[in-house]
Parts: sequence; C-alpha cells; structure tokens
Amino acid sequence: KDQEFVSAAISDATPGLLCVVDRDGRIGEDGVNLSLRQLTGLTNEEFEGRPFWDVFPPPEEAEDVHRAIESAVAGEDIGERESHWLTKSGARRVVAWTFHRLPRVRNVEFLISGTDITERKRQELEIRRERDFGHAVTDATPSLLIVLDPQRRVIAEGGANVAAETVLGYTETDLGGR
Repeated sequence: KDQEFVSAAISDATPGLLCVVDRDGRIGEDGVNLSLRQLTGLTNEEFEGRPFWDVFPPPEEAEDVHRAIESAVAGEDIGERESHWLTKSGARRVVAWTFHRLPRVRNVEFLISGTDITERKRQELEIRRERDFGHAVTDATPSLLIVLDPQRRVIAEGGANVAAETVLGYTETDLGGR
C-alpha cells in the first residue's frame, strides 16, 4: 500500500503526461497523472476504463492512435509519436508520446508518456512562415542579392536570390560555398 502511495505521489509530481493502460488500451484506475488531468481538464471518472483513443485524440486521429497502441501491445517498437490530444473544452494540444511495457501490476501493463509540444510547434510554424516570407521577398527583388558568411563565401541555403542566379547563370546550389 505504501508503495502504491509513493508511486502515485511520484506520478503526480512529474510534469510529463502519464497514462497507464491495459493490453486492450483501457485506462486504468487512477491511470492518469495530475499533469494530464490538468492539461485536459478531465476527471478520473471521465476516462477510467475507457480506451485511450476514445478519450484523448480527436476522432479523425483516433484510429491511427488505436493502431499504434495495438502494434505496441503486440511488441512492435512504435517510437515517438505526435498527435493531437483534446482538452475538455475541445482545445487541441500537440503531444509527443511514447508507449512502454510495465511490470504487470493489477491489470495495468503499459505506460503512455507524453510531452505537450504545442507551443514548440507553434513557434516552429512561425519561424517557417517568417523564413518563407523572407525568401518570397528576396526572390521577388529584381536586384542581385547574395549573402556571404564570415569567410566571404556564399552561404549554401538562401545565399542567392533568383535575380542573382539568372544574371550569373548559376543555381543557388552552384553558388553555395564559393
């Protein structure tokens, strides 16, 4: 009993998103840690005994998550996955998650552990948009633009605009490093 209390305390103190499931993918009793309950806004009663894929992913991703969990239960290494997990309010969070076999305790056999990467994904998208906008502006500029590194060589990616390639007769790849 003390061991279970300590395990629950450690689980709830962990900032990662933790969920324990049986071999049928059903969420165990007290199977979701505090971080995951806080992220989703769900209570134990709202997920206990239900298949993981019926609770967390949106309907259009549920079958993919279901197949991944079945594959992992069968012993296949599914690696790290990314999918959306829904909150009680319907908000989507992007979660990178993994699936691990546990020592069999009661009817719980597997741990799904995840990290909310929603903000990181938003920042990556913003950076891509800024980069794409910069490339579009640069390529639309009729003047020759060439970007050099500190050794005065043309940088490999984004080092020459379309006007420079056209006038000089080289592709950006040909100019890189020159």
